[in-house]
Amino acid sequence: MVDIRKYASGFITADDVREKPIEAHIINTYISEKHDCLVLELDSGDQFYVWPGKGRALTRAYGFESTDLIGHLVRFEHGTYTDRKDGQIKETVNVVPVSSRDGGGDGPKRADPATLPKPALNDDLSDDVPF
Repeated sequence: MVDIRKYASGFITADDVREKPIEAHIINTYISEKHDCLVLELDSGDQFYVWPGKGRALTRAYGFESTDLIGHLVRFEHGTYTDRKDGQIKETVNVVPVSSRDGGGDGPKRADPATLPKPALNDDLSDDVPF
């Protein structure tokens, strides 16, 4: 059996959430070497760049360690902002914490990370050299 999430997913963009929000559990986090920012890997197979403004919302809800995010349910919603350079309104994706940090209350609880799908490998350089 082949896990095809790698071929059927990508980074969440404003186009993906314009009509309706997406909810997903965080299954892995890593730092993007290209963009020097946190990346969330989701149980849907999709990924999300966590720029500093988005990271503040997550750290307020779940703490400062990347492992604290694993298993939590988050919602991605369509949003807009005004570009400071040209004053134009641009689209963005807002991330909203859904599950509670401590599991209290009536809302969604943090999922047990052991029950979530295994993360896709994000390091294509780890293959053995064939010679």
